[in-house]
Amino acid sequence: MIFLNRMPKKEERAMEKIKMLFVLLTGMVLSYAVFGGQSFSPPDTLNVKEQEAPTDTVEYELLIIDPGFDMWFQRNMRPASYYSLSYLENWNRQLVNQWNMMIARPGRPGCMPSNYVHYDPNENYGLELNHKLFYYFKYVQQRCRIFDSFPRSW
Repeated sequence: MIFLNRMPKKEERAMEKIKMLFVLLTGMVLSYAVFGGQSFSPPDTLNVKEQEAPTDTVEYELLIIDPGFDMWFQRNMRPASYYSLSYLENWNRQLVNQWNMMIARPGRPGCMPSNYVHYDPNENYGLELNHKLFYYFKYVQQRCRIFDSFPRSW
């Protein structure tokens, strides 16, 4: 048997407020768990973020938010030591310049993101970051065919 008791109006309103408060708190907890307290970036963006290391040196982190890149990168990358740092820096400089010029132009391809890449050729980003950026450009080239000049080994 099921018994249904109708609550008086005041108690109904109080229960509705409690339910709404519970839903809001649950939503806040879930959003913090999903996003980890970090700001959200739209898909297909590149960010080079500066991080202070404990020894007063600067380290950089490359954030690539593109759903297919990580899996593609794991399948297609060669070890970071395969290319020299100077080779990667040289190509990244050229590809960043092409990328940023395309961003500024109207009528760019639909699959190309609209974010500017902040890459300073005078900074030492290290082998790992240059390696991953190089492979991101290769990934985008295979998907969109946007670069005029790129390594022939691609």
